[in-house]
Amino acid sequence: MSWTDDAECYGQDPKTFHPDIFDEEGVEWFDDGTIWEAYGDTSHFYDEAREICGRCPVRERCLVEAQKRKERFGMWGGLTPIERRRIERKDRRQRLKEKRATAT
Repeated sequence: MSWTDDAECYGQDPKTFHPDIFDEEGVEWFDDGTIWEAYGDTSHFYDEAREICGRCPVRERCLVEAQKRKERFGMWGGLTPIERRRIERKDRRQRLKEKRATAT
């Protein structure tokens, strides 16, 4: 049995967690999971997914897997692509800072 069998999203509509892979009238998605800025606030695309992820018993495992695989699209572990990239950048900056500190 896989950890995904315990996920709250198991069996749910994929569009809830991956709105970026479905064509939305008038929405232009970029290949990094973000959408054209002129469209405005995009957080509502993930509202239902965020609610489901909030009660998921394997949410942390899901996020770790997404980060490990560098998932660029959809909601994983309760975070959008942009939120996951922010974590990656922060982690990368921290590693660089630590590397510089040990090099001196």
